[in-house]
Amino acid sequence: MFEDKLTKAIKLAENEKHEKAIKLCNKILKNESDNVNALKLKANCLKDLNQKKEALKYYDLALETDPERADILLYKAEILLIEYGRYDEACECIDLALDLDSDIAQGWFLKGLYYGFMGDVEKGIDCYDVGLHIDSGDANGWLYKGGFLKIAKKYDEAVRCFDAVLAIKPNDKEAIYLKADAYLYLDELDKSIKYCNEALGLEGGSVELNVNLYLLKGCLLILSENFDEAIVNIDNALKLNQKDYNALLMKAQCLAYRQDFEDSLELIDNTLKIYPDAWEFLELKQEILS
Repeated sequence: MFEDKLTKAIKLAENEKHEKAIKLCNKILKNESDNVNALKLKANCLKDLNQKKEALKYYDLALETDPERADILLYKAEILLIEYGRYDEACECIDLALDLDSDIAQGWFLKGLYYGFMGDVEKGIDCYDVGLHIDSGDANGWLYKGGFLKIAKKYDEAVRCFDAVLAIKPNDKEAIYLKADAYLYLDELDKSIKYCNEALGLEGGSVELNVNLYLLKGCLLILSENFDEAIVNIDNALKLNQKDYNALLMKAQCLAYRQDFEDSLELIDNTLKIYPDAWEFLELKQEILS
């Protein structure tokens, strides 16, 4: 009977009906408080509902019953690492999971992310290599490895990683953006703007991603001295986030490049009301006035 309820709860969770899944888990746990799979599923649902503290509580309850569940250790590690910055505890969970099963790709990806937070990008890349050897079809693994390679200024290799993402998920907007950005650093501006436009033609994506896309295109247009079109794209970014620091700075700079000094100074003064200690704006103002 409990297995039937658990199966139903899993299906509900897969369909993003997390509250209903939690109710079914609660019914199971009322009669079987140490049901590890019900505890894990409830924790996963809580995590997806952004109730991370409660999720950790139920992961811990599951691990009290079965401390050798590598999958649960990794779910716990992900929250500790990304949400709370409790790096030592997260690393301990990851290492325990990998000691139990070294063939879990997600464990190596999380270990790579841990090294990224520690500032050791090369070790992070090595961990992603191990994870991708285990599961070469993991799009996020390729995406993060590409991001680490960009940090390491290995832009050609980064592009190959983003291509690997796109072979799995052809319309992955973030991968196309990161590919466009890598081509900027490779000084291949035509390719950069091509992929920037491709990404902007796709629906969806977070506000932050779309802001970054418009700013990347704005930067490319500034480099080609097409200041009018650059401002159009910067304004599109500001429509999404009117207080975005980088968008405001780029627009102030672009106006100055276009010799619209009065408008640039007005924007600088208005921005300094929001960011009083913004030294880049203060320097730009001094440069315009000198």
